[in-house]
Formats: sequence, structure tokens, C-alpha cells
Amino acid sequence: MVNKSIVTPLVALSLSFFVACGGSTSSDTLLTLDTLCGKESLPEQTTKIVGGRQCASPNGTVVKILLFDEEDNQTICSGVRLNGSTILTAAHCFNEFVFSVLVELSSGERIAPTKIIPHPKATDLGSMFINDVALITISPPDGDAALPQIRIAQRVDPGSDLTILGYGVTDGVNQVGSGLLRVGKMRSDAVTTDLIFSDYRPPITSNTCFGDSGGPAFIEDEDGGLVLAGITSTGVNVRCLIGDRSAFTNLTNQALRAFIQAGM
Repeated sequence: MVNKSIVTPLVALSLSFFVACGGSTSSDTLLTLDTLCGKESLPEQTTKIVGGRQCASPNGTVVKILLFDEEDNQTICSGVRLNGSTILTAAHCFNEFVFSVLVELSSGERIAPTKIIPHPKATDLGSMFINDVALITISPPDGDAALPQIRIAQRVDPGSDLTILGYGVTDGVNQVGSGLLRVGKMRSDAVTTDLIFSDYRPPITSNTCFGDSGGPAFIEDEDGGLVLAGITSTGVNVRCLIGDRSAFTNLTNQALRAFIQAGM
């Protein structure tokens, strides 16, 4: 198992439900790749999300989570803002070494959470994490822009195209290149109640890596909008190379949806 949360210096048709409780305002703008990353067309890169491209002008939906130990060493996770005040990320980011946490918004502003709630049944099974979700609450800053409405998919099937985003490393071998939001494309190769699996092999050109944990995996719905299907959890290749199998926590799981709704 490869923990994809930490880096040191880090299309199936779908019904969906809206995540709209709490926080600052949310707009009804259709969530698309352009609204997430900006309309500017950047060239494809050979570096990673790992194989993706840098977001030209992130809209603030995906955030960077900075975690510090008692000696102030920094590690990174990613997260998705469900609304102005609630951020969804991976529970395994908050291990026993984490002493303090800051959320960095797309503006660069850093905010200390008012509350962090890992799933009470988040479990490391030795090869995969189960219930690997946590909710972070922040007080939105003055002038915080309205965010597109986040919808969570009710269904994801094998063969669905995944749009993945995260702040992780671009080079899993040397563990460098973290800190900038990147977007890539993967495909769901297998789906269980708990997890969505995606194999990093040709013709797939993107992969998750260290620092991407908690970042979103979207699928497209019948309206052409993006709905949230999963968040990055782990993988099997420590260098995030070809042959890796990335695992995303499956948010279509009814119990996880209830946990998220109750925590907002």
C-alpha cells in the first residue's frame, strides 16, 4: 500500500445529490473542467498530478491542506470544498504525527480549521484504507467567492472516465514538484462498495501520487457537468510509476454520503 497523502517539503451517467449546507454562498454554475481550472489551454505535460497539466486559474474548489508535526516539518494533502466552510479530504492524512493543520485557499490565504472530523470507522486494512474520509470546517474569509455547486454521484461504473485533481508531486521517484494544482484523466477499472480502482497503464497518461490524497475524482453526468465520485486514497506503487493501481474512496457508498451530510 502506498499512502498518497504525504509529501515532504507534498463516464457513467449518474444521479446525484447536492451538497449545499452551511458555509458561504454557492453558485449554481455548472461544474466543469473550465470552471475548476480555468479556460486557458495549457500544453499537456509529461510531469504528473503524475501526466496531467497545471490548472491555469483554479476557482477555489480544490484546496491544499498543510500538515505540521511538532518540529514544524510540513506535509501535504489535497481536499475539495463542498461549500464555503466544509472541506472533504482523506482521513489518513491526520495520523499521529500531525500537530497542527492549515488550509491554503487558491488565493494563497491560509486558514486554521475550526474542526476536523475523521470518519469514526476509518480503517487501515494493510493493503487499502476503508472509510478514508474526513471533514474539515473553516470560517470562510471576507470576500470569499461563490463556488460552483458540488454534487456527489449516486453511481459509478467500471469504464467511467475520471477527472482527478491534486497538489501532489510531479515525480514520484524523487518526490518533487508538489504544491501546484494539477488535473489529469484516469479511468475506473474496478468498483467496489468502498473503493474505485484505476490502473496506471497505457493509454492512461495520468496518475495520483504523494500529496494528492483527499483530492477529488469527478465523473461526468448526463448534463455534461462534473459530479464527485471519489477522493484519492492510496496506491500500490511507491514511485507512482506505470503499473500502479490507484484507489479512490467511493463516495457513492450510502454510509459515507450520510456521514458527509451529517457533518455539514
